[in-house]
Amino acid sequence: MTRNKSVRQNATAAALFLGLSPASRHLCRDLRWFGSRGDGGYHVCVDSLTPGSCIVYSLGTRENPSFDVAMAAYGCEVHSFDPTLEQQGLKTAALLGKSSFKVTFHDVGIGGRSMAYAPGTAPWQWPGLGYGRESNSKKWTLRTLESLMRELGHAKVDVLKMDVEGAEWPLLEHLLSSGHLRKLLSSGGLIRQIILEIHMLPRPDPS
Repeated sequence: MTRNKSVRQNATAAALFLGLSPASRHLCRDLRWFGSRGDGGYHVCVDSLTPGSCIVYSLGTRENPSFDVAMAAYGCEVHSFDPTLEQQGLKTAALLGKSSFKVTFHDVGIGGRSMAYAPGTAPWQWPGLGYGRESNSKKWTLRTLESLMRELGHAKVDVLKMDVEGAEWPLLEHLLSSGHLRKLLSSGGLIRQIILEIHMLPRPDPS
């Protein structure tokens, strides 16, 4: 099963990075770092990112919202999605007390389908979640990207940042399985820029 899952991950990655690559390449002229140095911060191409009208979805925040706050400071409307927010304490405004920039936190995750995971039922193929050996201790609610975009009234997202401990795979598989969504992705009509941290399956425990 682990081997089959790895094959599916490789196929998904190939489709994403080869099948969705536009015919023309765009070399970023203005690449900037947003968020804390090290884990929690990311490079963003701001060539076509217009303050006051840009939309950013940040998937996976945990205890470090520095990227989200920095993008809001740049002038973007920022929505942060993470089903662990209650556990991390980010549902309170206290952590953002030092910032005057607004970030909207949603205590839900984004996945391949809209559903709720009871404690202990999060898929094991999310390898960054306890390195494939632990599961969720609280109820997690996941929604599809398009359902949340409809709910929030967004036709397009300028920046989609994903660091979701392996949950990127079912999300990407869902997006690539739909001809309509795949076409929108390829043309930039759905998401203009994707920042993605890939999590592969851990090696089997020799014990």
